[in-house]
Amino acid sequence: MRQFSDDIEKATAYCTYCPKMCRFSCPASEAEKRETVTPWGMMRLFELARDGSVELDGSVAETFYHCTGCRRCQTWCEHDNDVPEALWAARDWVHSEGLAPEPASHVTDQFEEFGGPFDEPAPSLDDESSRALDSVFDPDSSIVFVPDCTTRWEDPATVVAIGLLLARLNGGEPVALHTPGAAADGTETDRGCCGAPLAAAGDGAGWRRWRSGLEAELQEADLVVTECPSMAAHFSEGSSWGKQRRVHVEHLIGFMARELQEATPSEPVRLTDPMLHDSCLLTRQLGLADETRQVVDALTDGDVSEFDFNRDEAPCCGASGLYDRVAPDAARRCAASRIDDLQREGGRTVVCGSADCTKALRGEAGSEETVRDIVELALRAFAIEPPAHTFGEGGQT
Repeated sequence: MRQFSDDIEKATAYCTYCPKMCRFSCPASEAEKRETVTPWGMMRLFELARDGSVELDGSVAETFYHCTGCRRCQTWCEHDNDVPEALWAARDWVHSEGLAPEPASHVTDQFEEFGGPFDEPAPSLDDESSRALDSVFDPDSSIVFVPDCTTRWEDPATVVAIGLLLARLNGGEPVALHTPGAAADGTETDRGCCGAPLAAAGDGAGWRRWRSGLEAELQEADLVVTECPSMAAHFSEGSSWGKQRRVHVEHLIGFMARELQEATPSEPVRLTDPMLHDSCLLTRQLGLADETRQVVDALTDGDVSEFDFNRDEAPCCGASGLYDRVAPDAARRCAASRIDDLQREGGRTVVCGSADCTKALRGEAGSEETVRDIVELALRAFAIEPPAHTFGEGGQT
């Protein structure tokens, strides 16, 4: 029998003999409508493969990737079973056996060639902003900003805008930037991502090497701020993926919640019938539900409504855990379901605290103005000029 930690073996045993009480909470099982990808089905298959009752092959291995890592099932679990922790261990196992599905294996190739989970190197920031980087960031600052890789690759000018925002929140003092080509410690780096996609891909050895290298580059910082929920969760002590921390990482929303007590936005943003979508990692991993609401209240001019299912009970949009790569159609159905919730519950605008959630929901909403990112709202509220495409031609609504 393949051996794993006591916590993981206990979790698989408990799930194996559970009557699928959390089935309704799982985004994959709801989107795909098959029992194999319920938390019970995946954990039972893991148990059978572990004890040799089922041959570990490519089909079995692929099943372990039908989990977003959202931990919504854990909210309703009487035993507090951490299913994603177990399934990430299963992915590590199948990856080491050369059985990971192609979309997961491709992530390792992307990191080796481009320093992040994309098929091209990160765009130059100098090409995306008229502001010189050295006028926005200070490499000697003890506060370091590490951008979300989705922002860094797909909307690089916003990285510069966030730098201006952080300086405003930091009493006018610029922060340092850690990004491909320029590490916060002054050395060269290819690391444009925290490495969490490597863990989701099952490349545990690659993830540990990547994390160790990133920690070494950030070890002199007093504080690392990121708008990436995955980085904050993977580097925060106490979260399921976070282990003993060597660097102090804080999500931008937590930083804003604290600093907005002193920094006043120029003009609150007007939204039409807004509702708050709770990001899985921000809420269930990082415990920032209250801080998220505090920040949104400070940035907008009206009450933001709650979905029927919110906070720890909020559904997943399907954007994390590489689910959107392994099962793209099902992932889109997860996002479409949340947009359906918005319309059914009388909202017209959904507010997100994660770049990945924003991207997934916008893909199904068909309009950027329907889905508003909290970072975008902060830039607008503080009158920091964002790239035109960040808000769309319509501006405020």
